[in-house]
Amino acid sequence: MSPDGLHLYVAAGLDNTLSSFDRDLVSGRLEHLENQVDNQNGVDGLEVVQAAAVSPDGLHLYTAGFLEDQIAIFDRDPGTGLLTWTGLADRAGAALNGPTAMALTPDGLQLYAAAKLGNAIECFSRDAGTGELTHFATLADSQVLPGGGHLDGLLEPRALVVSPDGVHLYAVSAVDSAVTIFARNPATGVLTYLGFVRDATGNPPIDGLNGATALAFSPDGLHLYVAGELDDAIAVFRRDPATGLLTFVHRRRDGLSGVTGLDRVTAVAVSGPSLVALTVNVTSWPTTDGSGEAVPAIRRSEDARRRSGLEPLSAPASWGTRARNVAASSAATPNLM
Repeated sequence: MSPDGLHLYVAAGLDNTLSSFDRDLVSGRLEHLENQVDNQNGVDGLEVVQAAAVSPDGLHLYTAGFLEDQIAIFDRDPGTGLLTWTGLADRAGAALNGPTAMALTPDGLQLYAAAKLGNAIECFSRDAGTGELTHFATLADSQVLPGGGHLDGLLEPRALVVSPDGVHLYAVSAVDSAVTIFARNPATGVLTYLGFVRDATGNPPIDGLNGATALAFSPDGLHLYVAGELDDAIAVFRRDPATGLLTFVHRRRDGLSGVTGLDRVTAVAVSGPSLVALTVNVTSWPTTDGSGEAVPAIRRSEDARRRSGLEPLSAPASWGTRARNVAASSAATPNLM
């Protein structure tokens, strides 16, 4: 989604294609604009493309090409939403093995990529003028740390998110069923490993992280929501803005406490201050034609700043088949209550 909410970009891995859409701010209706296809019209880096991310200034778009071990760079016209391919990231010798997700910092100065097959996070600096990316660091699972010990929780990372204040980064691993926590130096973008939280550990035990696949912040950055695909659940954590550490609050699971539609949940997004929208990749509710996927909605409690409880909100409307990701606009989002 573009920062102004006017355009949506979809990475279609089986088609090696990035599709662009106009978005109506009132109705949410989409109109197709164009396709960028790997190995057509000079475009490269889109083989089994997994993700797309627009820079905070709206001037550039980046894609993660899983089989090409690359990040493609596009110039973006903020008025029309049209894209122009400009090149590939400067990996500076980094493997970037199987990128599946990316996270840009709020200031637009860095981009972090989850390298699933490399069990790593690859760090890039971004030139705000040209959009070019230059690699500057790798953090890998089992990597020895300067002060002793080793980095843990990054086996096949699936998703990344930077806190709204830009001072922490969080990564999820479906293999480790964990959320790994890093501090970010706002001046340099360098990440420092702080630790991780893992399913079935702690007192009381953390629940809902089995097969963790996605995560999203509340707008105030005080709560983190994590999709546990194998738990059919959303785990809720309270974040300490000073330290970045997470405290488990509770989990919402499919089939319990009135929650339905979370069977094999694979994505989570927060729309405005009060709604968490989720997708699943197997049928939980039939769509209008009985063949599609479901997007249930969960309301954040009125006292969300204190405990961030989640309550079922509505049954899903029709959605496309095999949905794996969901995006929420941060600008002029229609009232979904």
